[in-house]
Amino acid sequence: MHQDIQFKQEANEFDKWIRRAIGGSPNLEILRLESADEDPSPNMPGARVAHDALVEHLIRKHTERLRVLDFGCVFVSNQGLRSLFSSCKMLEEVHLWVGADAMVSINSI
Repeated sequence: MHQDIQFKQEANEFDKWIRRAIGGSPNLEILRLESADEDPSPNMPGARVAHDALVEHLIRKHTERLRVLDFGCVFVSNQGLRSLFSSCKMLEEVHLWVGADAMVSINSI
């Protein structure tokens, strides 16, 4: 469980901690993150701090097996989303926050 992240430095530290926690799990199929906030507002100050470094780690280390990715209220940029969907072909379920134009940006995948 994590607190809402409002600044890039917090996002970097959080991503680093998660990467360390899952780094030794080559058979990772499900990753679920829970927020301490029950219902965080999409307008909160840190709602758009992208966690693309964590996405890149998942692509590098877990692309072959990852089936469920539940980031909860963790935000991923359009580029991160494109990379995720282009690389992790086994994904069956995805839950994360994206920008309003995310679906347009992945239309070409």
